[in-house]
Amino acid sequence: MLFNPECSHCQHETEELVKDIDKFKDIEILMVTSMQFDSMLSFRAKYQLDKYDNIVMAHDDNFFLITYFQIRNLPFLAFFNKKRELIDVFEGGLPMDLILEKFDKKD
Repeated sequence: MLFNPECSHCQHETEELVKDIDKFKDIEILMVTSMQFDSMLSFRAKYQLDKYDNIVMAHDDNFFLITYFQIRNLPFLAFFNKKRELIDVFEGGLPMDLILEKFDKKD
């Protein structure tokens, strides 16, 4: 998930993810931002993301992902299978049940 800590859609997506985190126990979640590093740390603290072993926060200070995927809207979700192959992308918020479907159909 590429996100902006100040984006209300990104905040909502994160709130929904945390609510349903038990459903994601076998899924690695990488949350990446190109915004200021300290805002990423504040976001992680606000949602207590450091207490989830399957969530990793990363900082993309070179804007690589935005350029690579030609992202126009956040949050941006990229889905990979167990072989680390890209299976789908989505720009904007997506309900958690539809996110989980992506993994059920593509394993």
